[in-house]
Amino acid sequence: MTLLDPLDREIFERALEAAHAALKANFPRDALDSDEALENALRRDLIEIALTAGISDAETLCDLALQAFEQGRLAP
Repeated sequence: MTLLDPLDREIFERALEAAHAALKANFPRDALDSDEALENALRRDLIEIALTAGISDAETLCDLALQAFEQGRLAP
């Protein structure tokens, strides 16, 4: 397993926080699982997106995770 360097970790955490906040703000609470389940699903998707697409900026990672959620590829 490859560990993230500090800059990559910061980018990942910013993308995670932004995506989590956007989902909580834009979807009814009953449409989402618990905060912990949502965060875990976002983490998995963000890691997959970053590894497969080679994306290394927080805004793009966040946008792609939100698109995946809206298209039903990310389970709430």
